[in-house]
Amino acid sequence: MLTIINLVDDLTQVNFGIWNAAISTSPALKDAFGIRSEVWCVSPVATEIPSSLESGVDRVCFVKSTKQNDIDEILRVSDANSNHCLVVSHGCWQGPTRLGFELKKRGFKWIYTPHGMLEPWSVSQKRLRKKAYFHFIEGPRARAADIVRAVSAPESIRLRKYFEPEKIQLFPNGIELPAEFSKRDPTFTRFLFLGRLHHKKGVVPLVHAFLQSCLNNRADVELVIAGTDDGEKANLECLLNNRGVSNVKLLGPTFGSAKDEILQSSDFFVLPSFSEGFPTAVVEAMGFGCIPLISEGCNFPEAFEAGLAIGVEPERESIHRGLNEALGLSLSQRQIQSQKVAKFIEDNYTLDQIAASLNECYRSLLTMHS
Repeated sequence: MLTIINLVDDLTQVNFGIWNAAISTSPALKDAFGIRSEVWCVSPVATEIPSSLESGVDRVCFVKSTKQNDIDEILRVSDANSNHCLVVSHGCWQGPTRLGFELKKRGFKWIYTPHGMLEPWSVSQKRLRKKAYFHFIEGPRARAADIVRAVSAPESIRLRKYFEPEKIQLFPNGIELPAEFSKRDPTFTRFLFLGRLHHKKGVVPLVHAFLQSCLNNRADVELVIAGTDDGEKANLECLLNNRGVSNVKLLGPTFGSAKDEILQSSDFFVLPSFSEGFPTAVVEAMGFGCIPLISEGCNFPEAFEAGLAIGVEPERESIHRGLNEALGLSLSQRQIQSQKVAKFIEDNYTLDQIAASLNECYRSLLTMHS
């Protein structure tokens, strides 16, 4: 049976976006195509395995290091071999690339997935260190991969700076559609930010813009911020505590049914990000009918081309204009736009659709190996 070995470097909730993207298609791949999925975490210490991860794949393993004896041990324990296993590494700069490269040398086919970590803004952070590391270490290893997976159309174009164009293949992230979503409360408007509380997500400029707008402290409008702290929680708490704000809620990590409930009750989804690979959170929110306010850095031009998104950039004035534009929509305009948004995701970004494309890719790659 064909097995996909997904390589990650962190199973904590802060890294949810990466490992969740790694396993999201696993159930569909198994149910429709009989493909097993495993997650190998490159970490010297075995950490707690999130229940949603463990239930979504056939096996979760920890690989202590990329030293030869540790690789020999995981191959022995897992009974993995290059005849029926493909390797997919997720992210850059860390253990997954190193292990992917070592397994490639042992005959495994390897798909390298940067998840936006080679996008211009991301590379500009610690620029000199990343430039040197990519030139001498990451780049030579990554170029040994058989396929470089892009998760958005803009990323697929920009990856040509680093890789041969014929190696790059585009497979966006997908979602499982909600069973249903009901109409929102017509007398109340909720804006939602859902994601890591990290500088690159633009969450602090979002709150500044909201507080400086006419929406601040309105009883019929609310901004909800939900997500795991990754450096910005203290800044947000300080900002909110000093302003006496009544209609901005900071929820903290939100997953499972609690996440579905907040998506169900939100009208607009706001992500004024500096840079993304392809934000599954936006696609998920749109699947619930939330109208997106997103930046160019979200790498989702299709949403703009379809006339479904309101453009905002990660600075106060731009977000302020976007919030006002959203609030200016009439109730009927919101309802129509919400239906269009959900239908667009249903037609293009379901996990079944993405899994079918990946199945063709995986089997073609394994056939080449044979």
